[in-house]
Amino acid sequence: MAFGAFLLIVFATRFEPLRADNPDFGLVGPGWLALATFSALALFHALVLAAVAGRLSRSLPVLSSQPRTVAAYLPLLFLLLAGPFLLVFLAIASLATLALRVPTVGTWWRSAAAITAGRVVLAAVALLAFPGFARAVRDIIG
Repeated sequence: MAFGAFLLIVFATRFEPLRADNPDFGLVGPGWLALATFSALALFHALVLAAVAGRLSRSLPVLSSQPRTVAAYLPLLFLLLAGPFLLVFLAIASLATLALRVPTVGTWWRSAAAITAGRVVLAAVALLAFPGFARAVRDIIG
C-alpha cells in the first residue's frame, strides 16, 4: 500500500491518471468520484504488483550464466516489446543483481544503514512531490 501511495503522490499527477486536464474525468463523473476511482486503481495496482513480484521471486532461479537459468528468464524478453524504458530498467536490474552477488556489495546493500537511507530518500521524494499532488487534487475536486 505504501508503494501505491508513493506512485500516486509522485507520478499520478504528473503523468496519468490524476492530471487535472485528463478527459477521463468527464466520463467517470464528478471529480471526487474520479479521484476515488483512480486512486483506488493505483493502490490496487501496487497490491497486484507485490503479489506478482512475490510469485516470481519464489519461482525464478537466481540470475546466472547457466543455460537453465537463462531459459527461465527468456519469457521476460517479451516484455521488451513494451518499449525502450523497460529495456533500460531490465539492464539496470540485471547489473544490480550481478553486483549484489559480490559479497561486500551485497552485505552493504542489506545493511540497516542502506535500508534507512533508501527509506529517507523515498520519503523526501514523496514530500517534495506532495504539494503538486495536493494542488492537482484541489483542481480535480474543485
